Amino acid sequence: MVAILRYFTYNRGKHRREEDMTIDFYAVLGMAEQRKRELRIDQSEHAVEAMRDKGAGRLDSKRAHLSAIDERAASASKTSQRSYY
Repeated sequence: MVAILRYFTYNRGKHRREEDMTIDFYAVLGMAEQRKRELRIDQSEHAVEAMRDKGAGRLDSKRAHLSAIDERAASASKTSQRSYY
């Protein structure tokens, strides 16, 4: 997947030039995976679960939203991503 982003560059703050920048999603993903290996980040299920945001400071509106997602998934006989309310 490739994304084309439009961005602006400025020449001494006076002239604005519009350019396109192409980003290859899979190349960025590969670089991120390589960086994880270099940093020796543990990607086991237990380690990932320990790093997951447990939602201690989550707003009630966000908790209600996550609950609605779980209910909708259950009604469609699907499994949603684990959420902490």
